[in-house]
Amino acid sequence: MIDLNKLDKEKQQVMSNVLKPTVFASSKIKIELQEGYDKNLLRSVVEVLINDTKVIEWNNNNIYGTITCNRSNISKYCMGTRLYRQEKMWDDLGLVLPRNMMANWCIKISQYYLEPLYRLMLDKIKENSSLIHCDETTIQVNKEANKKASSNSYMWVITTGRLEKMQAVIFKYSSSRSSEVVKYLLKGYKNILITDGYAGYNVLDEEVTHAECWAHARRKFYDSIPLINRQMDKTSAGYEAVEIIDEIFKLEEIIEEQLAPNIVTDEWIK
Repeated sequence: MIDLNKLDKEKQQVMSNVLKPTVFASSKIKIELQEGYDKNLLRSVVEVLINDTKVIEWNNNNIYGTITCNRSNISKYCMGTRLYRQEKMWDDLGLVLPRNMMANWCIKISQYYLEPLYRLMLDKIKENSSLIHCDETTIQVNKEANKKASSNSYMWVITTGRLEKMQAVIFKYSSSRSSEVVKYLLKGYKNILITDGYAGYNVLDEEVTHAECWAHARRKFYDSIPLINRQMDKTSAGYEAVEIIDEIFKLEEIIEEQLAPNIVTDEWIK
């Protein structure tokens, strides 16, 4: 368990909410009844399909209540039910629940509950890891401000080494591949960083040991191998380099097999 006493007051409050074995979040909404729909039946439907619901009658044709939004989010992220389909599902039950409202629930849950946990994980990765990997991958986003849909944005990823006690992965979306993202993600980190050699990582402090990825280096040597009658030239320097790197990979696998069973991966959260 995470020791809440070691966190500052803001994080204590956030984490105490996250760790409660109750619903994630709730939102007051106004539910419009379809004409002629039975209010008691609607109440029973809502109570079955949405947890912990209190429905209070309001005016003639409306019900105003506090409805937990975890059911919608579970349907979206665990069952893969898109919001426009959920909107139709609720409508079939006589419940007018617009998709933009459900989308807002997703955003609020992320902001209030997941983002503080994300920041805590990122801090713990940098504090406790002797080695981390970092990479950025292109992604296209529709309707992004000041950008064409065909232009590239980036999903940045940080992951701990396979022999680290803390096994974690962090994703960070950014519209940019700027070194400013590197500064934000890796601020305060002082150990070994493995990347593909992208120059944007060169802005880090000298305390960071920048180790470039052997897999990326191998590709360059592999591409340099000349072909003779459609066969790789085994006498070339490129072929020799690939063989040496493959031997390094084999040694790495042996070391990991020997050491990995002794790694306790949950000690970081105690």
